[in-house]
This record gives sequence, structure tokens and C-alpha cells, in this order.
Amino acid sequence: MPNYIPYLALSAVSVAALAVLLVRKRAFWPLILVLAFSGMIYFLEFFTFVLYGSYRYFPHLVGKPYYDNTFGAVISNLIAVPVAAVYVAVYRLGARWWILLALGFGGIEWLFRWLEVYNLHWWKIPYTIAALIFFFWLSRLWLEKVRQGASPYVFLTLHMFAWSAIGTFAFVLAVAGVRAFHTGVFEDPYRDDIFMSAIYGFAKATLLAAVVYRTRSLGWCAVALLLIFAANAAMMRFDTLRVYLPLWQYWLIYVPSMVAVLWLMIVALRTMKRLRFSSFR
Repeated sequence: MPNYIPYLALSAVSVAALAVLLVRKRAFWPLILVLAFSGMIYFLEFFTFVLYGSYRYFPHLVGKPYYDNTFGAVISNLIAVPVAAVYVAVYRLGARWWILLALGFGGIEWLFRWLEVYNLHWWKIPYTIAALIFFFWLSRLWLEKVRQGASPYVFLTLHMFAWSAIGTFAFVLAVAGVRAFHTGVFEDPYRDDIFMSAIYGFAKATLLAAVVYRTRSLGWCAVALLLIFAANAAMMRFDTLRVYLPLWQYWLIYVPSMVAVLWLMIVALRTMKRLRFSSFR
């Protein structure tokens, strides 16, 4: 059996579950939560996966090994787990469900190891189970706080939503061979790219979230975007960012994409504010 089959199966189940939830709720906000929870997991993954090499994925879907490894992480941890967490939050599932879901994901991790499409380094399956029980508890609390309009939770949801969207876009550009970061921190150039891309994406998400949360003024939004574009140009100038397309083509892709992210953030913030006046059920 090809290595990618278990990954695609897990993706299909997760996407189908999300589609069912979106249809049942007839709303956009569960997708906002999925992306925000993805950003939260990405924050943890930056330390465990990128910096300290906790595990290795082998989906064999991308030609470059570290990008292939990252693609496996996206499927396993940044799609499947957030969708499950959103179900916990939306339907206010209790501790029994947190434990059952965490054990289920632990079983999937064991199965992937048995199929030899995944390998643990220093990470252990019990770590996964414990971390997921905590995350499912947090996801339920998180939606309650967002619905109450608690400012730190609303801001961080917007921030993590932006980081997830920006990170996904950056990874697509990297896999497509459009651009790559070079810092020299890691010997593997593709791991080095993911490392810098995550840091830069976090910085962009922080700036945009601050602007959108504090003011949706078109003027300030334009200033934030111009700062991001200037940072891109500066990194190109100093060879930290290498672009493998004619620059006009790169900007033709990059500029509309960042504008789209900004627009989605504005929509997401408005949607979260409306949650205060809606029912979960």
C-alpha cells in the first residue's frame, strides 16, 4: 500500500466531518475555529517538531524529504486534531469524550508507526494522549470565552487564525518552488525554510491581528500590508528570501494573497463578535 493512503484517508474523514458540521450549523465560524486551533497546534509544533525533531512523517507526497515530513504533520496534526477539537467545543463534549478522542488519536499514531509511514524520535504516544486531553479541555473553554467576548481569547483566536492561513499559504509557495528562506540555522535547507517561514509568518500574523483587532481602518490596514511588503523586499535584498520566479509574477501572487488574508481576518472578527448573540445548538 502506498504511504500516502493512510494520510489521505485521515484527511478525507476530517474534511468530511468538518463539512457536516458546517452544513449543520449553516455558519462560517466553525471553520474560523478550525484554523485558529490549527495555529495553536502549529505553535507547539514549532518547538517540538521543527526545532527538536520530535517525529518524522513519510507520506511520500512531496519530492523533498523535509517538505514531505511537514506535509504529513499538516495532515495529522493541523487538520484532523483541530476538527475533533471543534466538535468538542461546539457540542460541549465532556471529559469522557476528551479521553476517547485522545486514545483514538493515540491509536492512529500507533497504526501509522505499524504501517511504517511515521516514526517517533524522542516523542512518545502517551505524550500525544496527555496533550490532546488538555487541548480538548482547552478548546471547549476557548469557545465559551470567545462567545462571551473575552478580549484575550478573541484576539488570540484572530492571531492564530491568521498564522494558520499565512503558514498554509507559505508552505504552498515553498512546495511549489516559488520561494525559499535561507538563514543557515539548519543544515537541511528545507528545514531552514520552514523554520524561518514560521517565525516570519508569526510576525505577520501579529501585526495584522493587532491592526484588525484595534482598528479596521483601511488606512492602517494599508500601512500594515506595506510594512509586510517592505520586509519581503528587504529580505530579498539581503538574500534571506530567495524568489525563483520573475519578481512581477511573485508580487502578482503575494500581494492579492495577503490582501485576501486581511479580508478574511476582518470577516472572522465580525463573525466572532456575532457569536455573542447566537446559540451553539
